[in-house]
Amino acid sequence: NNSTLRHPFERHKEVMPSQTAPSPIQPWFELVSIDGEITSAQWNASSIMLVALGVVLVAEGCLLPSRHKEFCVWAVANFASCVHNLDNVLRPGVYWTPTWIARQYIAFPMEMGFLFWFGVMLIGVWSLHGTQRKAPAILFSAGCCVGLAHYIVQFPWNFGMLANATIMFEVIAGIIAGRRLLLSMGNDVGNKELRTRRGSVEMPRRRSDESSDPHILEPLTNKSREAPSSHLRSRSRSPAVHST
Repeated sequence: NNSTLRHPFERHKEVMPSQTAPSPIQPWFELVSIDGEITSAQWNASSIMLVALGVVLVAEGCLLPSRHKEFCVWAVANFASCVHNLDNVLRPGVYWTPTWIARQYIAFPMEMGFLFWFGVMLIGVWSLHGTQRKAPAILFSAGCCVGLAHYIVQFPWNFGMLANATIMFEVIAGIIAGRRLLLSMGNDVGNKELRTRRGSVEMPRRRSDESSDPHILEPLTNKSREAPSSHLRSRSRSPAVHST
């Protein structure tokens, strides 16, 4: 009776021992094996995740003056990350989440999962605007691959089909997005270097007023300087023709 009168925050502050099981791979890890009641705070957190994702996608895709050429691939990776982490926040037992991640510390269960996803999303935004910086794209791709850590504490066949699908969807989309972002940076650098080299090879064109100005003389080359003197010497050596 007392447990039903407790606030949802307090009721789920600690994971009950009956809802946990030791990890078959790493026995020192306690995993959440049974999902309890989803609290209102967990629903609120999932709503915040959806709203934040929507705001970021609309801002990056529609409101900014220019859209990144890899926006679509990046958006799919963010959507995949949101789907996986949202389901994990609501159903930590399905993903065999370690108790130190699943328990409530301040506001609601799975706070750490929520904060981690929020950080990955912000790094993803940075990867679109971090001009010629590879670190944000690498960190974003790595953040999407953290879901593979589920298989460190539990065997894949013990997860449901939906849980495995969301994990692999996030991992594959994150790897593809990170690779495309890195390739786009390399292409931009290559194009910039090519433009610089072309600009340094091409000579500046002469203005029309310079070509018509008689006071602007072209510098004489060695051959043009030697030509008149050699011509005069040849004329002086030739025999004179006397008219009769």
